[in-house]
Amino acid sequence: MEKNVTDILEQLVILDNGGRRSGGDRRNYSYTLHIPERRRGQDRRNGTDRRKFPRAKEISQTPQPNP
Repeated sequence: MEKNVTDILEQLVILDNGGRRSGGDRRNYSYTLHIPERRRGQDRRNGTDRRKFPRAKEISQTPQPNP
């Protein structure tokens, strides 16, 4: 039997670290004036995910009863 997308998604667990870095958060600034962004558009994120670890993992396979 071929699995469809819904079957595959039901077997995944989303991993979330809360969106915070360990240690200090680099987004907390103490500047009194706004410092403009110096990066060009090409240097900014372009949609490719550069994370070290995947955000989902497959749940261990357990036989499921057929209805």
